[in-house]
Amino acid sequence: MLKINFNDNANLGGINSVIAVPLSSVQKFDILDNSVTFEFDDAYAIEIYATDNTLKYTYSQKDGIKIDGESPQINKDNQFLFELLRCNYWLVLFNDNNENRRIAGDLNNQLRFEYETDTAFIGGKNAVTWNFYGDTINEPYFVV
Repeated sequence: MLKINFNDNANLGGINSVIAVPLSSVQKFDILDNSVTFEFDDAYAIEIYATDNTLKYTYSQKDGIKIDGESPQINKDNQFLFELLRCNYWLVLFNDNNENRRIAGDLNNQLRFEYETDTAFIGGKNAVTWNFYGDTINEPYFVV
């Protein structure tokens, strides 16, 4: 009999880092038993900083995958990177707070990126809310 096991003592929500990897940078992507061996050239990968406790991902077979975050203020340097992210397709490497490294997307189905800026009101903070999204068949793979 197969059994689904959980470790209740190590179940932290959220993710703590996000790296967008263009398909052209992928050097190895080998799938075996719902995990993947993944290697990439980081010259064109983009690590995205996010405000604490704003990163999360959701997946459903109906709606696909979505990885959300919020970054502090946009400026002329990072606006270029946000636009680069918006104009391309990506594999998204992320670490969750349970120390699992995962990859969203695969060689045939990459994710898109969208963002929105907000100046807030006086006393508030400027922010960039963003997400990666895509109709992908598989939940993100565990990277081994």
